[in-house]
Amino acid sequence: MPAWLSEARRRLRRGQSVAGVAHALGFADQAHFHSHFAVAYAVTPGRYRRLSQINIWSVATRCCWPPASPWS
Repeated sequence: MPAWLSEARRRLRRGQSVAGVAHALGFADQAHFHSHFAVAYAVTPGRYRRLSQINIWSVATRCCWPPASPWS
């Protein structure tokens, strides 16, 4: 994977806007960045950003932790 993809993911996880990431990485426009990112990860940059803001661990612990004991 090109280094810009890793940098884009890092910036999106930190909450930077898609347009801001596109500009910072030197893309001519947001649409150009969007298409390259979507091809590489099969998810749009905006969706990746939203999903990365969810704390998966807290969601998992609310619904399934601690696991039920098979002996209770």
